[in-house]
Amino acid sequence: MKFRISILIIALLLTGTLGISLPGCGNSNTKVPDFSGITSASSKSANGLSLTLSLDSTTYQPGQMVSIVVISSGCSVTNHDGFAIYLTKGDIRPAEMPSLSRVSIQDEPIIDIEDIIDYNSASHQITLTENASNRISNLSVPMDGKSFVVCVNKKPVYWGTFWSSFSSAVAPASRVIVSYPLSHRVQTGNAEGIQVNPNILELSYYGANDPRNDPEILNSFDRFGKLDTNH
Repeated sequence: MKFRISILIIALLLTGTLGISLPGCGNSNTKVPDFSGITSASSKSANGLSLTLSLDSTTYQPGQMVSIVVISSGCSVTNHDGFAIYLTKGDIRPAEMPSLSRVSIQDEPIIDIEDIIDYNSASHQITLTENASNRISNLSVPMDGKSFVVCVNKKPVYWGTFWSSFSSAVAPASRVIVSYPLSHRVQTGNAEGIQVNPNILELSYYGANDPRNDPEILNSFDRFGKLDTNH
């Protein structure tokens, strides 16, 4: 006996309900659901994962495999896909970083792709959401700096330093620096100045082999629709 199904399922939890799992989204069973009589459904799990699916005019027969196309997934934030900034475990001082062969990062990023409105690849300025701005503003940055690691999909690309604007020490050369409190360069006529703005995180660098526009980083911003290439 065949059932005729025409449904649009929005934000339907698959894990444990439809027996489908995604990488990093936990385990599930493998049962095939009974779609008969269903016209729409909406569900969410305790772990907050959700999925958008579309099954349109599909003929389903009990015991037959169902082909499902995933439109979008709520797993990106949980898995920290894309560009992210992590602090180091143990709060490693910047002066110690070059001598270490391995550095562990914290489990959760202080900034991830969801915290970013856009990234200007010319000025190297990241526009932050209000929540991310508040999070950064609550950082404690010592006078000799605070180390961070820039990752893409939790893979380290380069490391840098939050550097206090009140520090009398010289900021390390050939290292990505983020001034703290957050400030960025502004052009006024022929003069360039500095403006304090908690919503703009500027990645400064002086030296050779600039890592800020690494292809993996630009591809990540572009993939999430957050890359601004305007000069």
